[in-house]
Amino acid sequence: MQTQKRSALFVDFDNIYIALRQVDPVAAEEFATNPTRWLAWLERYGESAAFEPEAPASRRVLLRNCYLNPKSFGRYRADFSRAAFRVVDCPPITRQGKTSTDIQVVMDVLDSLVHPTRFDEFILLSADADFTPLLQRLRLHDRRTVVVSIGPASPAYRNAADVVISEDEFVTLALGGRFTAREREEPTVGEADADTLDTMADALVEATREEGALLPSALPRIYVRFAEFRGSTDWLGHWSLRGLTEALVARRPEALAIDESGPQWSIALVAPGEAQRPLSFPSSDHESLRATIFETVRELVVTSPSPVPMATAAQHVVDTLGRRVSASEWAGAGSFKALVGAAAEPGLQLAQLSPTKWVILDPERHEVPETADAVGGDTPAARLVRRVSRTTGVPALTPEQYTALFESLFALLGAGGFDLTETSKQLRDVLVERGVPISRTSLSFVLRGLIFSGHALGDPTAFPDATAVARAFRRQVATLCDDANLELTDEEEALLDSWIHPAQ
Repeated sequence: MQTQKRSALFVDFDNIYIALRQVDPVAAEEFATNPTRWLAWLERYGESAAFEPEAPASRRVLLRNCYLNPKSFGRYRADFSRAAFRVVDCPPITRQGKTSTDIQVVMDVLDSLVHPTRFDEFILLSADADFTPLLQRLRLHDRRTVVVSIGPASPAYRNAADVVISEDEFVTLALGGRFTAREREEPTVGEADADTLDTMADALVEATREEGALLPSALPRIYVRFAEFRGSTDWLGHWSLRGLTEALVARRPEALAIDESGPQWSIALVAPGEAQRPLSFPSSDHESLRATIFETVRELVVTSPSPVPMATAAQHVVDTLGRRVSASEWAGAGSFKALVGAAAEPGLQLAQLSPTKWVILDPERHEVPETADAVGGDTPAARLVRRVSRTTGVPALTPEQYTALFESLFALLGAGGFDLTETSKQLRDVLVERGVPISRTSLSFVLRGLIFSGHALGDPTAFPDATAVARAFRRQVATLCDDANLELTDEEEALLDSWIHPAQ
């Protein structure tokens, strides 16, 4: 039986609270006013089955210190005192507002090294790179270190820790209380009232008439006009862009149809007198088999620690269900890819990694993989991308991926309304629909970079076009390079320009 770790916790309150407030004010207040919740989550955090509430605590947080500026955040002092924290007041000691938090934390950590209770683990809640030497000193003393970092943190600081709990994990799981993926039901229209769906359907008809046809990448900018959509985490109960769109088209069959004739599906107008084209697979003959196939695939994906190659999933279905799958031509769909790609199944998402490679994943559990050859080759540009990415943490995406990212982000931001967690999910799904899968980790890095560089992403007028978004992130990359003392030549600066925002 594994013994619980004896842990010491040090919270740089100002650093965490200010960073959280920039990206999610609600999460910031939850962190400040309910430390008992995230502390209970932290005690159960581990490298395996980290978010099961029934799992026994993997650590005992014996020492709990919180360091805050009483002048600015004194109102939260009582919340931490009630959670059995020792609160250390760190008032400003300079005219610029600099506090003594850093030195207070360092002295207390070093004192704890000789405490009669030998602490196995030191947990630090801060993104302040000034603590990098402290983490290195703890490693020298053979102590385990865990860092919770909100906002940008230098690669050197992150690499000095044994475990880094990401911002996404902490905000979504610790502060939101979502220890496990929430139970999901079959898609229904109950997530949005009929009037909202009718209004959205009318907007879809109007946009299609204006543009003639709409590709999937153009749809989110229509949907985000509606507050109900911006506040939804499951595409208004339909679990995918395709599922929601089919529901809206079904409400206006006299005007709209889903066109499958091109390289990807699109929304088209129905010609006068033309019957509504089928949305998916209307024949009821294959309903039961389709449900069985999806259940078989879901069981495989749920038990897989990583996305499942589509060919592997198809073979698993054939091995499990036998000849009736091929005899039915995949329940009338013609192919396994067509069946999975056209259905809005909760918990299953199809992602393309290359022209010939697809995977199936659960978006709540798996990261959307990025193309393996994003920075392949030995060209000067590829070497520079790898160097900058290793030093600063900037995602090593291809220029084409960055272009698609900024175009899709601009479309989402244009309608107003921004939430880091939900916007990153929506952006991920839009990019998957475009055939340009990018992980939420990379998307969150870009979004946080724009936020911490001073851009109000909730303001729909913040950027005039997608190129302006690209240029703003390019300036943030330059700042990260400067902070990391990464000196670049004029030629390398030009290569960075062509990488982050190639000529439109």
